[in-house]
Amino acid sequence: MKILLLGRNGQVGKSIYHKKKRGQEIRTVGRETLPFDDGYLLLKNFQLVLMEFKPDVVVNAIAYTNVDQAEEEKDLAFKINGFSLEIIASVIRKFNKNFKPVTLIHFSTDYVFDGSGTKPWVPSDIPKPLNTYGHSKLYGEQVIISADIPFIILRISWIYSIYSKNFLLSIFKRIKDGGTLRVVSDQIGTPTSATFVSEFCHHLFKNFNYLEKTGVYHLSPKGVASWFDFANYILLTLKKGSTLIQQRSSEIRPILSKDYSTMAKRPKNSRLDSTLLVNSFDFEISSWKTLAEREIKKLI
Repeated sequence: MKILLLGRNGQVGKSIYHKKKRGQEIRTVGRETLPFDDGYLLLKNFQLVLMEFKPDVVVNAIAYTNVDQAEEEKDLAFKINGFSLEIIASVIRKFNKNFKPVTLIHFSTDYVFDGSGTKPWVPSDIPKPLNTYGHSKLYGEQVIISADIPFIILRISWIYSIYSKNFLLSIFKRIKDGGTLRVVSDQIGTPTSATFVSEFCHHLFKNFNYLEKTGVYHLSPKGVASWFDFANYILLTLKKGSTLIQQRSSEIRPILSKDYSTMAKRPKNSRLDSTLLVNSFDFEISSWKTLAEREIKKLI
């Protein structure tokens, strides 16, 4: 299978590329070639890349993800997360008509929901974003859904990895430095490793029939946690495997969202229900703790 991966430097993009299997041909393209904030170059270069490589699937792992900064850079957030997809989808649609079917796999977010209630969100629930980032990602979804192309939109949440900037690495650094950490305890979701996301993507790549199952799906491990729970689990797992961490006097204390000021409002309930995905793609879901332990051991 020929896979065109847009966004090779982010957490999910790196994980997908590093997990590549025998028999797969993955072409990676970064923002220097496909600048999602420059419509003219994006259109020109994406047409060239698609024609030259002729992939079976396009995976879009490029996104504007700075949730707080998006409140000040609304135009840029919508340009990268929304308007750019109008170009990507139109080029794929034209290619599909003239050459062969190409499926677009795109990553969205739990932030398309307002976080109300206590039940996990299912794909058919009505989105209602609380912030600019969520609105821009929802617009991107709507562009793809209305584009008349084969697509699989994967809503994911609380992504972490050993790459780039994320919650795991931030807590790891703070624990190494010692002292007291204050972490929000009233936002609930499921920590999701980029490795887990990449494993599902490669599960899709193994079967051409899966790529025909157009739709919006939720991809989330089993279990639920608060950010405070996740931070505590990181600390306990590090202490089990690292003598250096055992010698640190780190402590993690819970705080409420109202006591932790951010520019963008966050949803209180970010739980995602993966039932539709499991049933559609016959994919086994692991617990978030099992997945987190694997990544923490890599750090150790």
